[in-house]
Amino acid sequence: MREISPLVRATAVMVVFVVTVVAAMFGSGVFDGMSMSETANGALAPDAHYVAPATAAFGIWSVIYAGLFVLCVWLFFPSMRETRFVGRSWLWFLASLVLNAAWILVVRAELLWLSVLVIAALLSVLCVLLVRLQRDESLPGSAHLAWRVVMGLYAGWVTIASIANIASALVFAGVTELAPGASVWAVVLCVSAVIIAGIYVFRLPALPTAPLAIAWGLSWVSVARLGDTAPNVVVGWVAAFSAVAIVCIVAVRMIQHARWRTASAASGGGAVG
Repeated sequence: MREISPLVRATAVMVVFVVTVVAAMFGSGVFDGMSMSETANGALAPDAHYVAPATAAFGIWSVIYAGLFVLCVWLFFPSMRETRFVGRSWLWFLASLVLNAAWILVVRAELLWLSVLVIAALLSVLCVLLVRLQRDESLPGSAHLAWRVVMGLYAGWVTIASIANIASALVFAGVTELAPGASVWAVVLCVSAVIIAGIYVFRLPALPTAPLAIAWGLSWVSVARLGDTAPNVVVGWVAAFSAVAIVCIVAVRMIQHARWRTASAASGGGAVG
């Protein structure tokens, strides 16, 4: 099989990124005036269920898309596109963009259970990329840092979005009062988000933006629940404490990781991270 040239790979990724941005514009209502919160009878609205973040939380997408654009542009630079990481992982990166666009289109088609499968696939692809970034240091220093920051934010936000997506699918299906009740399930989901963030922290200690993006989402769940958007004081405070817990775990782990790297360097050993 003939190997695809680095320039063709970079061009393909950029084209798909543009398609993804157009899909995101469609999803936000730029073309037809219907936002995601109005889709599927409002199942994705901030007041649809107790783990829905406030609208302001979705501003993180602007940061993520800006970061993805920088990465796509960077792929045209020989120092980036010819690295081992890009050569082995560019298809995974491309797949993340395809699945991102697919999720938006599936939701707009009101196929919410299918959207759960799509976002699960997207999260799986992003986790593969995070693991590869953790293990592969073939990228130049600044580029490696940029990939870690952007892909960490991407994966972390998709993690919290996956939780909200499942809740939205249940609402759309008319399942709103599963025992032991919506409030209890919301608390369980918030705690689950902390556990997932902990997995990111301890399995990928050099990629703190993933758990921090989860904390960002939980903080806006708290704002919504403690405000006038589907108010629930218990869920609001649990979400707030969960967000703070994640930030504290990240801080402690980063200090430990830095000390380990310093000790390893002092002893003459290499530090992978």
